[in-house]
Amino acid sequence: MKSVTKEQYKQENKKALKILVPITIAAGVFGGIIGVMASMHGAQGLAETFSKMLHQFLFIIGPWAVILSAVIGIIGGLYMYKSAQNDYEKSLPVDEDDELYEEMFIKIDHKISQAIILNIMMMILSVMFYAIVVAYMERYIEESLALLAVSFIAFIASMFGAGKIQQMLIDFTKVLYPQKNGSVYDIKFSEKWEDSCDELEKLLIYKASYKAYKTTNLTCCIGLVMTILLCFFFHYGPLPAMLVGIIWLIHVMTYGLEAMKLENK
Repeated sequence: MKSVTKEQYKQENKKALKILVPITIAAGVFGGIIGVMASMHGAQGLAETFSKMLHQFLFIIGPWAVILSAVIGIIGGLYMYKSAQNDYEKSLPVDEDDELYEEMFIKIDHKISQAIILNIMMMILSVMFYAIVVAYMERYIEESLALLAVSFIAFIASMFGAGKIQQMLIDFTKVLYPQKNGSVYDIKFSEKWEDSCDELEKLLIYKASYKAYKTTNLTCCIGLVMTILLCFFFHYGPLPAMLVGIIWLIHVMTYGLEAMKLENK
């Protein structure tokens, strides 16, 4: 039985290596080609032209993107919250033994989840786009001070709005599920919320978290490779690649150390 198992391991490794080795070689050749192309004068000129166009594009869209993110986040979040609330009020009273009771809760819970995702996405995008505004702060002061002021107000509104809408959604979830605990303004909110979840809810959280872990691993890998390759053309130094690498290290180490900690328990 052991010899069969070892043979299976060998076959699995050979099968995986047949895919991994060509990919590794191709990646090395591709990196070499990129390096040679980057050393060419024409490629450098093209990179400089693209860089100028990108800077101009980001300068133009930065403030408007902040404003748009704030508007979508606040209005979209409030609309989805009111929609879920209206569905809940229209469905009352409902007998807990009725099949419609479970269907109603699933529908409303789905809307709340969508609203939370939208709220977090728009908050992150607002921060990202406001980083563009900060990068070109001096130029905005010289060329468009009013737009700079409006984007700042929109950014502050999006941050406070995101926090308030998140609180409203969590409070409404507590109405649906009274056993839920925790305030969004509490530093230990995530821990308290997880503790108040039942076993099925925790299983869903763990499965979704592992999916996020794998996706983040792949994203960091691609991001690290891209920042290294693009450095040949744009000469922005090692900082972007180092930041991606640090995030990846923290991500992997957190998962590994936590897994070891749980195994010991």
